[in-house]
Amino acid sequence: MNPSAGPSRIHRRHFVALLAFVVAVVAGIRTPPAMAQDGRPDSSGTPGRAPVEQDDIAMEAALPAIVVTATRAGRDIKSLPVPTSLIAGDVVSRQASLRLTDVLQRHPGLQVVYDHGAGIQIQGLASDYTLILVDGEPLIGRVAGTLDLDRVSVAAIDRIEIVRGPSSSLYGSEALAGVVNVITKAPESRWSARVRSQYETHQTSDVAIEAETASEDGSVGARVYGTRYASAGYDLSPLVVGMTSPGFVDYTGGGKVRFGAGTSRTRGELSIRANVQDQTDDVLLSGDDSEVYEQFGRRKEISVAPELTHRLTPEATAVLSLYGSTFDTRTDTRSPTTTQEAASSSELVSRALFEQRYAKAELLARLIPSTMHLVTASAGFVHEHVEADRIAGGSRSSRLGYAFVQHEWLSGDALDVISSVRLDHHSEYGTHVSPRVAALVSPGRDMRVRAALGSGFKAPTFQQLYLDFTNPAAGYSVFGSADAAGAIRMLDEAGIIQTYLQDIENVELAPETSWSLNAGIEKDLQLAGSGRRPGAQIGLRVNFFRNHVSNLIEAAPVALKTNGQSVFTYYNLNKIVTQGIEFESTILAPGGLHVTASYTYLDSFDCEVVDEIKSGNVFRREGLRDVRVTRSEYGGLANRSRHMATLGLARTFAGAGTTADVHVTYRGRYGFGDLNGNLIVDDDSEYVDGYFLLDATVSQNLGSHLVLRGGGRNLLDHSDPTRIPSLSGRRLLVALELII
Repeated sequence: MNPSAGPSRIHRRHFVALLAFVVAVVAGIRTPPAMAQDGRPDSSGTPGRAPVEQDDIAMEAALPAIVVTATRAGRDIKSLPVPTSLIAGDVVSRQASLRLTDVLQRHPGLQVVYDHGAGIQIQGLASDYTLILVDGEPLIGRVAGTLDLDRVSVAAIDRIEIVRGPSSSLYGSEALAGVVNVITKAPESRWSARVRSQYETHQTSDVAIEAETASEDGSVGARVYGTRYASAGYDLSPLVVGMTSPGFVDYTGGGKVRFGAGTSRTRGELSIRANVQDQTDDVLLSGDDSEVYEQFGRRKEISVAPELTHRLTPEATAVLSLYGSTFDTRTDTRSPTTTQEAASSSELVSRALFEQRYAKAELLARLIPSTMHLVTASAGFVHEHVEADRIAGGSRSSRLGYAFVQHEWLSGDALDVISSVRLDHHSEYGTHVSPRVAALVSPGRDMRVRAALGSGFKAPTFQQLYLDFTNPAAGYSVFGSADAAGAIRMLDEAGIIQTYLQDIENVELAPETSWSLNAGIEKDLQLAGSGRRPGAQIGLRVNFFRNHVSNLIEAAPVALKTNGQSVFTYYNLNKIVTQGIEFESTILAPGGLHVTASYTYLDSFDCEVVDEIKSGNVFRREGLRDVRVTRSEYGGLANRSRHMATLGLARTFAGAGTTADVHVTYRGRYGFGDLNGNLIVDDDSEYVDGYFLLDATVSQNLGSHLVLRGGGRNLLDHSDPTRIPSLSGRRLLVALELII
């Protein structure tokens, strides 16, 4: 297959159907009959209450957006030198999203990938390089580097802020590729409540309840929410024991309390979040192919985040924040039972436990020495503790002290410069310094030029340092680098080691580090209208990026057992590069039409592999002969698409109380893994073909308090059970939302 070839015939047929669907949505049933003088739909409704879903999408998108993630201080998103984007909570509701995965996979330039859960790629960097925050605090509980986005409910979301590029100068480890910050709603109204019920294919259901109250002056308020999310799961391979995606029941609850808002010099906030999920499945144990066992998994997480802000003077503010979080998993394998109630009394065959505790304290200060300068400084301490069956010694703890300072120079409309640096001192990996500098040049009110250069880092995980695991079925072993030498010597003394493949002494992991460059330009256009009807607003953005990651941590074989299996440990090995260009365009048209389009070109590769190819040392087998692999045949890093594109259409029919939302995602072909034994992607058989995903929802107001939604995801019914088990086929949905 030619890598540059276009879509297959079935893709073209789907594309024609897609175009017809898009035309129908854009044309609509009818044009909104009532238009104000400025061209926006007439939003008259119940006195004292804005009608549900009748806001103009174009007007909503045109409002100035204030974001906090990129600088740790509120800034207009258009004035930021750092590449930042925002997803509004209203958009999340309109698209009938249930989990953070549903939201991010639609966003331009982001790619959701599945490896021990749903993770997010930013600019071609793996999901373990992106920091996920909720209300500015990190989520814990990664599995093999992936923090499962399906854990995060979108109930009560106010907005999602996404920062591209290394943000370690503010957030430390894990922010090497960028930051995703989920910000929940704060109490604002005197009294309001919302109830949503949604049902989807695979007996998937979600019930969410939100309620809030606040004093008349807004100084004191509270907001709570809760969800029940459940599914029967699905099975794409009926001949294999166990389901492709097991059934589960998931409960999420949380809340936010605020006091002292408004003119008070002191204000406080307390955020709480809790989640528990139970999952069941059938498994076959190693060496026993005749009996099917039942596996029960439970996941629990709780987080508490109190924060106190005090305005010392009109120019100086101090913020004290505390954060505590726990994440626990337990997996029990039991002998077969006939009923769920009998599971507790059945024989326990095995149990796997994992517990993680995270505590943080931070003092942050903001100072405005003049109208042109803003200084933000912070110091903090983190304590982390992990207990797990597979960790050497059963438990480990670490301590981290950090401090950062950031200076924002606001020279006016023409030039803004932000520089920051952070110092981290970790009990396990020592000291690391992360700088970043970014600049925004505005030649005119309708044009912005950005450039950001920064360094990021990612610390070794507890798994990479202390893992102690032997697979009983396959027979291989994996040891963390800190204890690998001693563990392998014990195996050698027991006569289990046949030969050593490389030196196991003095294996000391260093943090992965990166340098990243982002440079781009934005242009706003206002088309001329006719009469009282304004013209369309068009926004164009082009961004170039290059990320260079050193000391990439990978597992490598260090010894061979007498059973023929390998012993692995972790090393700092490769250097990788991801680079490319991102195009985005938005059109805000009169009549409530909002169009977004994007295209991303990504080139990713392992520098050492490229050097070996150039030296003529990489071959593949063709028939009875070895053939040298050329640079053009090297497919780069696995699970990265060279071409990605999105198209979104949303339109509000204000007079009818209807909103339609259509979104198309194209993911170009990507390498799945090595099949011909040369350890790289270079053959057509090693690729997953490109595909389209089509999602659509329609919302209909039933009065001023009730919204009915219907639609579906993956409407083209694309599936690949072997290589993309996360795609279950077409999923239809219906939802009802009540606002009080």
